[in-house]
Amino acid sequence: MPQDSHNQSQNELDPQANLNAVIDMDLVTQILAARLIGNGGQAVFVLDADGVVQDANQQACLLIQIEHHHLLGIPATELFDRANRNTFTQLFQSARTQPGALKVNNLSLQSANGERIPSRCALLSLTNSTLPLLVLPEALQTAVGDSTNAATVMQEELTDSYRSLMRLSQQLSQERMNLAVLYQIAHRLNQSLDLEQVLHDALHEMIELFKAQHAFLVVLDEHGVPIRSLSSHEMMQPSLAEIDIALRQGLQAQALKQRRALFVQDSQQEAALHQQLLPGRSLLVIPLLSSRGVSGVLTLAHAQPGVFHKRQEMIISAAAETVALSLQNARLYTQLRESEESRERIMSMLAHDILGPLMAASASLDVISQITAPLSLDPANAKMLSEATASGKQGIKNVDVLIHDLLDFRRLRAGRYTMTFTPVVVADLFQTIVNLFQSLTQQRQQALESTVTPPDLTINGDVRLLQRLLSNLVVNAVRFTPQGGTIALKAMTISDTGNVLLAVEDTGPGVAVEDRERIFGIFVQGKGESSHRGTGLGLALCREVTMAHQGRIWVEDRSGGGSRFCVLMSASLPLSSDTD
Repeated sequence: MPQDSHNQSQNELDPQANLNAVIDMDLVTQILAARLIGNGGQAVFVLDADGVVQDANQQACLLIQIEHHHLLGIPATELFDRANRNTFTQLFQSARTQPGALKVNNLSLQSANGERIPSRCALLSLTNSTLPLLVLPEALQTAVGDSTNAATVMQEELTDSYRSLMRLSQQLSQERMNLAVLYQIAHRLNQSLDLEQVLHDALHEMIELFKAQHAFLVVLDEHGVPIRSLSSHEMMQPSLAEIDIALRQGLQAQALKQRRALFVQDSQQEAALHQQLLPGRSLLVIPLLSSRGVSGVLTLAHAQPGVFHKRQEMIISAAAETVALSLQNARLYTQLRESEESRERIMSMLAHDILGPLMAASASLDVISQITAPLSLDPANAKMLSEATASGKQGIKNVDVLIHDLLDFRRLRAGRYTMTFTPVVVADLFQTIVNLFQSLTQQRQQALESTVTPPDLTINGDVRLLQRLLSNLVVNAVRFTPQGGTIALKAMTISDTGNVLLAVEDTGPGVAVEDRERIFGIFVQGKGESSHRGTGLGLALCREVTMAHQGRIWVEDRSGGGSRFCVLMSASLPLSSDTD
């Protein structure tokens, strides 16, 4: 066989090649050819009243069966070539206009090269619908058998196919409904992190989902100990003793142990049923499980038997996991909030207990200074007394600043700091800081300078917090700047945005790149010498103050060596309502 003929024969046998060969046919014959070739030579077609092939219509049906794609040396696709298009179209139309007994007609079909293909068409009537049965070639007509039997077989096949399709459609519809319900539950439960609200929402959603009349939810801690319970009806709240028994030997204990939902179709028929927390003949006990562990156990009840079914297990499992995660998130949030509140109370008590003695110690040092002032002490003792008194007062001042920094940090982070925004002249703000630290920098032989561009630059902010911000940055700079070094306060307007940049520069060793973000965390210190280390609170407070002013803070290298701490904020933040 020539190579070209061989390739042509292979293409004729290839379903995809055959499919491509019929692309130009009319709609009916295209679908007919594609389904025959793609389904191994057998397909069922549904026709509407106009003889057009449809996907779901029971008015009339067409069954075509070909045992092979290649019959008597003639490719099946040639049956659907252009030469036979009109013949098939007329065949389908006649199926609607020639009802009655079995009729056999000759078909005038031909192959692509003009050779006649011996074929016949059998038309038979079935339940007021006429179905054309195409048998190819003549030798296969005997396979049709009795027309009544053939019609019955076709009807059964179509009925089975239709039922399968309906079952699949119902399953898909149910899956869509389940997904919609799960989304609704998740959306509802995720709207709040308050544990009480989540408990009430969970009961409501699960009652609605499973058509229950009563619900009871027990929340368990990580050790399986009940920490909270809630009933959908206050009058049906079980006692602590009843809950304990149920969790040890009741259905709830079984569900938690087996880690799956338990169904009771009729509690009156369950002779071995243990402690029943809720009244009802139908019971559903669901362990609330997630990847994080067990959150609790939910019991649903209904007065009628047979309300809950095992076919609901998939949606039960998904809904239970959603509820479990919501409960765990709410519990974690509650624990975090209680921990924060506890720390706040402890900090307030400590501050009160520490500040009182500090004030007394400071007053005592003042009294000592007043008493010893008139005394005639030799110069050495007088100097020693003066230095000791000054050192004591500075130590008290440092502790006082530390305590107030910590209290302000907690208030700012919790959003409980009352801020007053007023216009602040930056030059005056800088001068206040210079006056405050002038003595300290002179003692350490450091230069302290400030520059404001333009000189009349003004920003809106809380002046007390801005002073704390700059004071902490200057303290940090003084700590790391060596003798003979320079500390500079600078302010300028960013022309393209109108924002203001405040900067504190030093000539110290600088900040390592890997530390530039972490040093703004609370109680975090850089990796410098231990003699330079502070409390790890000052820069954390700086970040909170900056964020309270809707700004941003960062550290970068200073040109020529050292560090440059930058604060970028808007110059026109809204003023407080009581500001003129």
